[in-house]
Amino acid sequence: MVGRTWDTLYTRRFGNADAFLAKYDTAGTLVWGRQFGTANMDDAWDVSSDAHDNAYVVGRRERGSTNTYDLVLHKFTAGGALAWSRTVGVAGSGNGGGGVAADRGGNVYVPVTSFGRAMLVKYGPDGTPLWSIRDHSSGAPAVADIAVTPDGAVYLAGTNRDGMVITKVSPDGITLWRRSVHFQEFTQQQATAVAVAGDHVYLIGHFLWQPTGERKSLVTKFTADGTQQWQQPYHNLRGTDLAMDASVDAGGNLYLAGYRSGGPHPVSVGFVSKIGSAGGYPLWIRTVESSAGAFTFGMLVSTTAGPVLTPSLIVPFPRLVTEVYEVGYASGPVGDGHTGTAFLRRLNSVTGDTLWTR
Repeated sequence: MVGRTWDTLYTRRFGNADAFLAKYDTAGTLVWGRQFGTANMDDAWDVSSDAHDNAYVVGRRERGSTNTYDLVLHKFTAGGALAWSRTVGVAGSGNGGGGVAADRGGNVYVPVTSFGRAMLVKYGPDGTPLWSIRDHSSGAPAVADIAVTPDGAVYLAGTNRDGMVITKVSPDGITLWRRSVHFQEFTQQQATAVAVAGDHVYLIGHFLWQPTGERKSLVTKFTADGTQQWQQPYHNLRGTDLAMDASVDAGGNLYLAGYRSGGPHPVSVGFVSKIGSAGGYPLWIRTVESSAGAFTFGMLVSTTAGPVLTPSLIVPFPRLVTEVYEVGYASGPVGDGHTGTAFLRRLNSVTGDTLWTR
């Protein structure tokens, strides 16, 4: 998990605010933590890993005391050593980052929107820029999120003046298709996340519910060739409901992470919901509550090999285990004795029950 801290978490404090990266194992034990930055303001927004467990962190770094920021990319090894850092895009574009995604070979992709123009940059495992593509059109979408498949196909979720947009880009930087997404005649439609597994491609966003002035979550599902399969709003009956991140398991089930406010919730409540590949009502919904408010902003689903199903056979078959993790922050206790601001929680993929919180 990544974030920003004003305190000394792991090593020492570098400046006004530092970025941090923490690695946990599946049991919730901290493996290592790193705090890094400059004498000014530093932040970490997103993290992705490759097949060798290297971590790629994207965030921003303040340029002196000018209140402008550079977008920066850092690579940390599996053991927590900083391998390299790169400034992405043009100077002062640090407010326009749209996440980071690494493929299994260690190539890493970073979208950036600056001065009204969108750009996607690909780096090799050693930090060498391999290519960049720019969209100079007046309707170019501002990218909010990125996902990459194991073979290097890139999906971008963005918003332009007409609404939500999803784009697929090949490993060598060629735009394969782009789809605009609209939900009826509602206004202020905005993309927040994209999640992909095989032929299951999801675009996540929200729209303004004009009768009440509240915002509601929207999911649109595509196939890998860009064919829209279904579209469905997901929201509570009263109040604002914002899905901020998403992930998909091997079976195509979608997991949404976000927060709710208003209506029955006097303070913000974080949530995670599981939705089947065919859509419909969520299979389960779990919330994170705190007396002063809680928010869930990150979601990760990973399918790994668990204990074998047939240990008596000569060639046993491993059981696939779906691990579900959520990341957020709360202004108070959220359970398991956790009273800090940031939290990491593991859930049971079948029931949604909490396994642990850190």
